[in-house]
Amino acid sequence: MIRQIRIVLVGVCAIAGAVVGPAVVAGAARPAGRTSVAKIPVVLREFSVRPQRDFTSADSVTFVAKNAGTEVHELVLARLADGRPLPVEADGAADEAAIAEADAEGEAEDIPAGRSKRFTASDLTPGAYELFCNIVEQEDGETVSHYAKGMHTVFVVQ
Repeated sequence: MIRQIRIVLVGVCAIAGAVVGPAVVAGAARPAGRTSVAKIPVVLREFSVRPQRDFTSADSVTFVAKNAGTEVHELVLARLADGRPLPVEADGAADEAAIAEADAEGEAEDIPAGRSKRFTASDLTPGAYELFCNIVEQEDGETVSHYAKGMHTVFVVQ
């Protein structure tokens, strides 16, 4: 019986090493000139942004934005300078003009309901970023900012 348990434990450890090993290597320092790429699906709907996971250790990420809502949405990625929140305009939208060019990492614009678009952000440095929809529209004479309604989330590059 003890011999059987040892064999099982050795087998489990071997499987765990095969599964965990690549994950540990992915978090290790990358040799110069080499990049790692992650593909992260993101679901957009009124009024939320839900990435499949909210962190990565990859330095390039392809975001696949699926609009599961009924309105047009977009997905924007911006680095949060010093971890501070994005500046906001009077209408509640993120002030994209105030985001430094080096911190604007990419976007997929005007994604119709039921459709998907993608973009790749490359050479990401560790830190906090924000994924958000910055659509502003008029509904029944009222200004509606998707950002102000909560369509944003923090995304971390480790």
